[in-house]
Amino acid sequence: MKSAEELLEILQTRDEISGGEGLVTDLLKAMIAYSREDYSTTISLLYPIRYKLIEIGGSNAQRDVFNQLLIIAAIKSDNERHRKLAEHLLIERKQLKDVSPLTDRLILQLSK
Repeated sequence: MKSAEELLEILQTRDEISGGEGLVTDLLKAMIAYSREDYSTTISLLYPIRYKLIEIGGSNAQRDVFNQLLIIAAIKSDNERHRKLAEHLLIERKQLKDVSPLTDRLILQLSK
């Protein structure tokens, strides 16, 4: 965890490598929050930028990892609004990726 926090400090002091409008730093903060089981912070960081991730480059699959992180944080959250958000995100995902075993497993997990 110390390495991630050190990287975050470096990114915050170097605007030219933080990409987009702070997307990289927000993504790193979200990953740190998730590792601390702070799902509310994870969601508050990832949800607003979910459609901006294309700005950081990478493949669709690489960017999808952050959408998965958002959905899983919403599922794990004790907040009922977050669980409702997870449901909506999974419906959206199902529409975009008709055949997705991961989406189907997450939908099952949410219904438990």
